[in-house]
Amino acid sequence: MDSEIQNSSGLSLEAANIGKSLSLNDQAAGRETISILDDINLSVKAGESCAIVGASGSGKTTLLGILAAMDPPDQGDVVLSGSEGEYSVYQHDEDWRASLRGQEMGFVFQNFQLIADMTALDNVMLPLELAGVDGQSIAASWLAKVGLSERMDHYPRQLSGGEQQRVALARAFANSPRLLFADEPTGSLDETTAASMIELLFELNRSSGSTMVMVTHDPVLAARCDSVYQLSNGTLNNITGQTSSSAASAKAKRKPRNKPVQEDLSDLPEQQKLI
Repeated sequence: MDSEIQNSSGLSLEAANIGKSLSLNDQAAGRETISILDDINLSVKAGESCAIVGASGSGKTTLLGILAAMDPPDQGDVVLSGSEGEYSVYQHDEDWRASLRGQEMGFVFQNFQLIADMTALDNVMLPLELAGVDGQSIAASWLAKVGLSERMDHYPRQLSGGEQQRVALARAFANSPRLLFADEPTGSLDETTAASMIELLFELNRSSGSTMVMVTHDPVLAARCDSVYQLSNGTLNNITGQTSSSAASAKAKRKPRNKPVQEDLSDLPEQQKLI
């Protein structure tokens, strides 16, 4: 990717007329096409957070992959905008999109996606090193900020689920992403740990100024976002404000956290620009 897009603040995201279908080969019926996404439109302002909710199998992760420049749609495009201009993601080739993902985006996955034979520190350093940055001090600072300063040399198998997700959060934010994508970030955690992760995720995102798009089944998590969309039968509808009652009910059932989350990011060192 050219150095057109540079780290500074969150990018706005505009998805227009996104369509995606899946072709199935059935020996009896012949080729069958199933529509997964139909004329999807989505707008997220720079620095804001957006949740996409929906039933399992509704296409949430497929949509997230398209928004994150991973999976080209059959129709439509995704446009990113910043102070430097606008960029149509799918008007560029995969090499450009890969550089975009590495330089401008962070990712948090339900199953953490940590590399088993690398320590917590090495896992956080990896995207920085791939971008040509000497990332040891940056990675160590982010691990300290998520409360893992004493666990940097531990391998994923030596960490609890909550600790592994903290490593994943540190990795996602270490390269100062302007866009953060989260796929069910609390889906593999118990309720108490999930509540802790929600607080940490939003504090890190607020402090970084990045734009965040997530898919989730969690009404409490969705209600924390600036906007909420529901994906059903291939269509996307804005339901912002309609999740309050279900979120309140779910939150009432949750146990309080036993330990406070370390949330002071004021002494985080200046991040190096990734170009």
